[in-house]
Amino acid sequence: MKKFFLLYLTIQLTFTAVICQETMLSYTKKTYMIPMRDGTKLFTSIYIPKEKSRKFPFLINRTPYTVSPYGENKYKTSLGPTSLFLKEGFIFVYQDVRGKWMSEGDYVDIRPQIANKKGKKDIDESSDTYDTIDWLLKNIPNNNGKAGVYGISYPGFYSTTSLPNAHPALKAVSPQAPVTDWFRGDDFHHNGVLFLSDAFNFYSGFGLPRPKPITPDHGPKALDIPIKDNYRFFLSVGPLKNVNLKYFGDSIKFWNDLMKQQAIDFHGYQEDANRIATKFVSLVAKEFEEHGTIVEKYDVRRRESDVAADIKFGYSANQIGFGWTNGAVLELLAGINEDTRESVLVK
Repeated sequence: MKKFFLLYLTIQLTFTAVICQETMLSYTKKTYMIPMRDGTKLFTSIYIPKEKSRKFPFLINRTPYTVSPYGENKYKTSLGPTSLFLKEGFIFVYQDVRGKWMSEGDYVDIRPQIANKKGKKDIDESSDTYDTIDWLLKNIPNNNGKAGVYGISYPGFYSTTSLPNAHPALKAVSPQAPVTDWFRGDDFHHNGVLFLSDAFNFYSGFGLPRPKPITPDHGPKALDIPIKDNYRFFLSVGPLKNVNLKYFGDSIKFWNDLMKQQAIDFHGYQEDANRIATKFVSLVAKEFEEHGTIVEKYDVRRRESDVAADIKFGYSANQIGFGWTNGAVLELLAGINEDTRESVLVK
């Protein structure tokens, strides 16, 4: 088994070295700080074919995860989604999105789209993509006037956001398993339920702010979580507010957003925020009227608090008078409108 692993590793490293060498022989790498309409400049690595017998389209990947390696003499081990794209021939463009790594500006997670922009200060990922394509067409020689954008996961989000008010030269977009809605989707919530471990582990590294444009080797380092068993770790944390008290401080903005109903409003889901809050508060009120208590756990699908059979870990019964529920209800009540509040609480 050990010999097989060493053989596999040798083949893999050899193949990677061959692809990297082919890239260096066939492409020239250039790096630019591309200006956006508001004056912010985005770091962009561009791999330009050395072949001059034909013109090439741009294939763009915009990412918050770094366009490394940095430096015009350091090349990626592969270009494009697969080696087939390398053979087909593109001008490959990799860009650190606004506020990440070597790009200027402030970073905003899943930055909301601005439908009706009033001026140059109204920017979003759509306008940044538009401005990038416009600059590429005017400044990178031997292009054929066409561009495509692709990406997986978070880069898939940036692919999707290139579509509203798209540049006329944008001819193809491929969002693959894109981030779309972190308040209702499968990344950090599923139908409103917080994926605590996933959100904490991701944002304990990705969410750390960088003080200035910086490369990953000099950037902020992910938190060293002291207990490796997730279940034991989150038991040791206690209430969610302790995450900031013990680990994050107030440094990770999107974590703070995830903790607030108002964050859903900010991202354009006012009706959904009100609906989810009303549904949960009305369930707690109904069960309180029937049983005279507020408990820790509720089944929002069956609309009841009799969930003892579903408890697999920790307590053997649904805890009465649980502070998390009390606090959540008070917070949600403060966020829904007065008429809805009265209809929920008064029978």
